Amino acid sequence: MAFKMQIIGRLTKEIELKYTPNGTAVGESSVATTKKRKDKAGNLIEKTTFLDIKLFGKIAETANQYLHKGDMVCMYGEYQTDKWQAQDGTNRYSHYCVVTEMEFINCKKDGQNNNNQPQQNNNYQQQAQQNNPYQQQEQQPQQNIPTIDIDDEDIPF
Repeated sequence: MAFKMQIIGRLTKEIELKYTPNGTAVGESSVATTKKRKDKAGNLIEKTTFLDIKLFGKIAETANQYLHKGDMVCMYGEYQTDKWQAQDGTNRYSHYCVVTEMEFINCKKDGQNNNNQPQQNNNYQQQAQQNNPYQQQEQQPQQNIPTIDIDDEDIPF
């Protein structure tokens, strides 16, 4: 059974996009979420959590095209854990979300100023309607994007 999750936060780095030898897009990044609360003295306490994300196929290409470091996003997916053994013999774990759906939260129309959002982010909704990747034919990998050695059976969906 898979754990379903929703993440709302900001991208901490650009989407790192690679392709498998079969042409499947694989994207990696991380999202930061911050929880704010007040302590007994009334002081504001912030706790930030970082979670790695992995994206596959068209959603990876779309995220690479439209999302940038600092953008606010809402992502849905499955919680995954990888386990391996370190050189010293201890068990190590990595936790991440395999993203299956996403929404652009800080979309705004040209000319509008939203003080809570970075100014350089422009109208994702209009760009997405004009360049809808789901209505276009699948594109071949770009020459400058590296391929990774992974079989399609290893992709977790």
